[in-house]
Amino acid sequence: MPIDIRSNRSRYTRHLRGEGIEIGALHGALEMPPSQARVRYVDYKTTDELRQIYKELEGIVDVDVIVPAEDLSPFADASLDFIVANHVVEHLANPLATLMHWRSKLKTGGILYMAFPHWRDCPDKVRPLTSPEHVVADFRAGVVDPVPEHVLSFVWAWNPAYFADPSEMERLLRHLWEHDLRDLDEVAESMIGVNRPAVDALLRDRVQKEIHHHTFTYDSMKELLSYAREDLDLGFELIDVSKTKGALSEYIFIMEAADRVDTPFVTPRALDAERAETALEAPGAGDESDVAGVSEPAPAPQAQGESATACGALRRAWHSLRRFRR
Repeated sequence: MPIDIRSNRSRYTRHLRGEGIEIGALHGALEMPPSQARVRYVDYKTTDELRQIYKELEGIVDVDVIVPAEDLSPFADASLDFIVANHVVEHLANPLATLMHWRSKLKTGGILYMAFPHWRDCPDKVRPLTSPEHVVADFRAGVVDPVPEHVLSFVWAWNPAYFADPSEMERLLRHLWEHDLRDLDEVAESMIGVNRPAVDALLRDRVQKEIHHHTFTYDSMKELLSYAREDLDLGFELIDVSKTKGALSEYIFIMEAADRVDTPFVTPRALDAERAETALEAPGAGDESDVAGVSEPAPAPQAQGESATACGALRRAWHSLRRFRR
């Protein structure tokens, strides 16, 4: 039976103590007893601005510190007992750089509580799964601003009405890469005669902040974090993990900040989750799998017909055209 996401998140607040922050909480702030933890809320806009943008959401929390997730400069290094970032990492243009920045703000022994959506359980499923190598390349390139092809593929996945058919998406991707367009304003100007609705979406500030730059699964996130720890000295130990199946399936990674980590990144508990995830991903899997104590049925196979055709077309276009970025 599907587990309520909010209830499942609360189960993992047992790891949080002291003073910390929650980034981008909006109306879904993590519920914690005041006696257990003191939380300040961080977002890139004021409370009034967020309530104006998200008029459909009720219960948006009051923002205490107005900064983007990538810049926690108001907080001293090694000053926080915890950072909560639910459904934030997929919105980051440079996840590795931001994770390293967050680590610098945590005390040794502090906790990063991070949830992210499973790639195939949301509209992102029509996009290619982001490889860890791709995220590493963005880090090494020092990516800061939204990458046009990330924005465009997100708009295509979440607002397919903007595009007449998958071939139009392929044409737009080719246009971006053949002309080596990396600035959103340049992209928009060159595309006005090609697809004006997509251009408007590209230029809206809300879209730029809300897009999923990257897509993740348990395995790809684990591999990315393992690389970051081994090659970039990112001091995090994975101490707990969960998957919740609901209206939007998500993983929760609980990571402890450490000065030096010599043990394998994946703990015994996480290894159990990995085995369950492997079973979940197996073709034709139909038995219930358990990930960190959360029981759920395996997802249904990819839908056939028009949506599957569109999905395949976009993935083929993406992979065949990436050579223009090399």
